[in-house]
Amino acid sequence: DYLPPTPGWRALHARRLSQIALLPASDPSSKYNAYMSAVHSAFVAPNFTEYGWALSRAPDELVDALSARLLSQLELHDDDPSSVPIEGYDHDVSGEYPLQYPLLIPNSHLNSRALEELLPLHEAWAHVPLIGNNAYGLRVYRNRSNLQMHVDESSTHVVSSILHVGHDA
Repeated sequence: DYLPPTPGWRALHARRLSQIALLPASDPSSKYNAYMSAVHSAFVAPNFTEYGWALSRAPDELVDALSARLLSQLELHDDDPSSVPIEGYDHDVSGEYPLQYPLLIPNSHLNSRALEELLPLHEAWAHVPLIGNNAYGLRVYRNRSNLQMHVDESSTHVVSSILHVGHDA
């Protein structure tokens, strides 16, 4: 059965499986990976909410610091977006800039701070003590960039979160 066996979780995965069925047959490995991801999420990985996510508020001081870092780095690279690191992309980007990839702002100090300051929120949500593992940093999703469907590493990413820092109006 679904984990958790709630109507919201069932509806979310019925929709997700319908979307996967519409993927083109010309790329069978992507379709297979999408099904594996959906099945893992629906039936194997523990979930603590009705719909697989919930909203809460991060400390304002942390959000302000992350926002300031984001804006300063975007301004620094405004004339040459190809000079901003691209997560998971190790090819030459001096030619046409790959818009489908998010930018990743270097940010190790604030990543550690976020991991530490968000830990109590994660523990309150999961109702168990946790050990912080990883904070990936500031990603900038632009028009046509996307977050690929994936399965988080279940041995290290039992509880995870996305901290929304800012967006264009």
